[in-house]
Amino acid sequence: MIADSTSSASIMRHNVGRVAIGLVGVIVIAAGLYRSYRGVTMDVHHELDLTGLSPTRVAWYRRLGAIGEVGRGIGIGLVGVFLMLSAINYQPSEATGLDGALR
Repeated sequence: MIADSTSSASIMRHNVGRVAIGLVGVIVIAAGLYRSYRGVTMDVHHELDLTGLSPTRVAWYRRLGAIGEVGRGIGIGLVGVFLMLSAINYQPSEATGLDGALR
């Protein structure tokens, strides 16, 4: 089932719902920070099968994997920030669906 503006509005109407959305935002931000940390420390070899590659290619795959992890972490972290902001600044009269958010 896809959530629409009415279901998110019904969750956010209650203070407990706003707190829950805010906590989910904090957890998502933590996940984004963890992914970015893995990218910065170049801890990306667990998800790559680098057997049989030359050392030069291994170094390049690790660098590109690190860049991807940092980008993924930033994207995930932004989702968490938006969740937190929506919990803090919620205005029931301004609730819109995905189409309203994209406009």
